[in-house]
Amino acid sequence: MAGTQTQARDYLTAADLQTPLLADLSDMAARFANIRLLIVFPKLDGWGQMHPGESSDRPSFCRMIQGSKTGAKHCRMCHVLMSIAACSDGLTEQNCHAGASSLVTPIGEDESDCFAVLSTCVYARTAETEEAMRDLIHGQAEKLGVDPIKLFTAFAELPELTKEQVALGRSIMAATGAAVEEIAVRVKLERRLAGQRRRPQAAPSLQELVEQQLRDYIIIPGSADGNDPQREKNCPPVIEAVAMMVDQRPNMPFRVSEIAAAARVTPNHFSAMFRQCMDQSFLQYLTDKRMRLAKKLLGDLTQNITEVALATGYDDPGYFSRVFRKQTGVSPREWRDKNVHNDITIRS
Repeated sequence: MAGTQTQARDYLTAADLQTPLLADLSDMAARFANIRLLIVFPKLDGWGQMHPGESSDRPSFCRMIQGSKTGAKHCRMCHVLMSIAACSDGLTEQNCHAGASSLVTPIGEDESDCFAVLSTCVYARTAETEEAMRDLIHGQAEKLGVDPIKLFTAFAELPELTKEQVALGRSIMAATGAAVEEIAVRVKLERRLAGQRRRPQAAPSLQELVEQQLRDYIIIPGSADGNDPQREKNCPPVIEAVAMMVDQRPNMPFRVSEIAAAARVTPNHFSAMFRQCMDQSFLQYLTDKRMRLAKKLLGDLTQNITEVALATGYDDPGYFSRVFRKQTGVSPREWRDKNVHNDITIRS
């Protein structure tokens, strides 16, 4: 068991990669290179995948392919195979199983610990004839039960990048890879240090993080601008700092008792201050942020409900589903079927 715990600390999670920097890089890639980014990373039980940023903005072709469990499974496996290939071949352009193309850049120099950043699908003209490509797309359509004409039309609408866009996209992806490497080093170090400081209760680790956030906030005040309602109410720094932590990392195991201990106030006093400043309880605020993240992650059909639950801070998928239903009136699966699959049908 100890060996398994040591191994687990060496792996990233989708939540570790939900950072403003990676979101900005993906948005930059979309704005200037007409692609979105997908990070494919190893996990203890296989491979994980996540789109940084508010929306993956996948092309209609990808949404149609991934609109079925079979298609999503094939895409997920294809992403892994392309990542493994990039770890051997370096930054490349690769064809996917459905006939589209992706830019792929490896992360890490050690092939045994390598993963990758992929672009969303693009249209790449190859030596294959248009007729051969049409046959490939038709075969995919039959396999997935999708209208072949719609699928081929969506394929033809994939962005065909200019040389400048490819070059810029590769540069942004290389920068993303470097950023992910830094995140991986920091996360692994934090986990190993936490393991070395093992205590009877795991609670102090969160308390220390809150204390550090408070120190950083006092030295460099939060990023809120003059229109922030928190500032208009002259909220105490501890409330602004904690709200910022929740905004940035809602998946963390927040507990009012630990936050209050870090701020050197009683839990009741902290709760009263938070409600006065934010017009809602801390639990309501945290749940709202987690549900917003959950809806974003549910838009990625390559992640199952359990993975979404873990990535949003819920160790128990059943409890996550109950909270989600209470907040939205439907289960996570029903929300995904209604909002994601309908979106695929409408846009395709």
